[in-house]
Amino acid sequence: MSIKHIVLFLIFKNLANESTTAMITHCGYNSLLEGVYFQIPMVCIPNNSDQPYNAYAAESRGYVKEVDLRDENLVAHLENALGKVLNDKNWKEAFEGNTNTLKEIMNESERKFIQAMQEMIGN
Repeated sequence: MSIKHIVLFLIFKNLANESTTAMITHCGYNSLLEGVYFQIPMVCIPNNSDQPYNAYAAESRGYVKEVDLRDENLVAHLENALGKVLNDKNWKEAFEGNTNTLKEIMNESERKFIQAMQEMIGN
């Protein structure tokens, strides 16, 4: 097992743990998908590339609270956003339906990948 697989295992293990109540992330695509997959409310602090768009799109759907990295009051706004995601009981509603759709897409992708690999190696 490679280091990458160990790290991914630890990330998924921690997010799947029922005591995980929130996630602070840069809002990269993979982090966002993992948070939605495990229905973990997130505070996003986007930095560059696709992260600001991901945070905007996810916040408009109710999955995250975005905090601006350049904000002079970053710590206060981070505390405020984290308090909101920890205390707002409506987060699960934002995830309903979307999580099942995401899981179906991921399972179908995995099935197609395995099938393609089997065809390539002749099994």
